[in-house]
Amino acid sequence: MKKILSIVVIALCFNFVFTSCSDDDNGNVVVNTDTISKVFEIESSFRFDNQLGWVINGELRPAIINGDHLLIYRLSTVTGSGKDVWQLIPRTLYLDLDNDRITESEFSYDYDFSIEDFNIYARGNYDLTLTPGLINEQVFRIVIIPGSNTGNAFSGKMPIDYKKYNEVIKYYHIDDSKVIKLQPIIK
Repeated sequence: MKKILSIVVIALCFNFVFTSCSDDDNGNVVVNTDTISKVFEIESSFRFDNQLGWVINGELRPAIINGDHLLIYRLSTVTGSGKDVWQLIPRTLYLDLDNDRITESEFSYDYDFSIEDFNIYARGNYDLTLTPGLINEQVFRIVIIPGSNTGNAFSGKMPIDYKKYNEVIKYYHIDDSKVIKLQPIIK
């Protein structure tokens, strides 16, 4: 009888251990109620700063929550049917600036941000004033998204392709017809 009781107790312990732990999230979605996803837009020419190089500075008012993410997209073109084409930055472009000598040049957009502000950079391995179409009158969309549900930490799988502006807008239920216009600031 003691043997049977011991086996039953051990079986119950194993059952408890193996059924109470799971690495499967069953498709549960964590909803961040602190962050309201938003879209801002800034239209500006880059200015040259002796410390930062070619830069556009902007302020986030109100400040975002620590841990949230900021994505920046550049308006690269408008289609023949009038649809905007947005490219996620950072982005590097390879240019042929001198057709006679076939000189390849690199140009890139990059950014950094804090909870209160952001900087968008234009960088290259040549004099950027040679390509005014890349540094003058540029339009950027700044998208604030919650940091808590940008991917599954265990699988590394992202819920959407963050390079695709329209997928991000749809996934986070953002009404991008209500874009908040920002003015550049000079630091």
